[in-house]
Amino acid sequence: MKIREHNGHMGINLSWMKWMGFVLFFAFLSYTQVYADSREEFLKDLGGDFTLTNQDNKPFALKELRGKVVFIFFGYTFCPDICPTALSEAKAIRNMLGDVKDRMVVVFISVDPERDKPEILKKYLANFDPSFIGLTGSAEEVAAVAKLYRSGFKKAKVESAGGYLIDHTSYFYMVNKKGALSNIFSRNSNRNMIVHSIKELF
Repeated sequence: MKIREHNGHMGINLSWMKWMGFVLFFAFLSYTQVYADSREEFLKDLGGDFTLTNQDNKPFALKELRGKVVFIFFGYTFCPDICPTALSEAKAIRNMLGDVKDRMVVVFISVDPERDKPEILKKYLANFDPSFIGLTGSAEEVAAVAKLYRSGFKKAKVESAGGYLIDHTSYFYMVNKKGALSNIFSRNSNRNMIVHSIKELF
């Protein structure tokens, strides 16, 4: 089917549409640049090095993972739903990296040091991925690390059959190969988007 111009109006409409296309395209570029700049400004004061105790009951410093992309998640082993879902998601994302998945490390920091002793963490994380690193420490040490990343947590008033619950933020904090916080993702973020962001840091 052919479309005919009528008194040149079709040409005018096409020109207008092309012009609007350029306007929208450059508006999008400006928005994404502003977003990127704002995100960088926001993240620059977050994160940092720390040392806690790993699942083998040995001191572990974040700086030991220099050269790798690190995903940090704050949670606890008695968490009934959010933490298992988030760790399963982290495993799926890591597996999507294929042959280069060893360049990414998942670090699970317990916000329940009272119950999450190293041996508990080790057994718990083995259910997801043996490469995952579990960290704990004193209540003060864990609180200090959470403060670095603006991660909040507190004991909930409601208890479960397994004891008390803890309300906590549920984000993945992505740390680049130099140890700087690069991005923050919700556990419901698009997997393909996250994988793309990880590969950009390799």
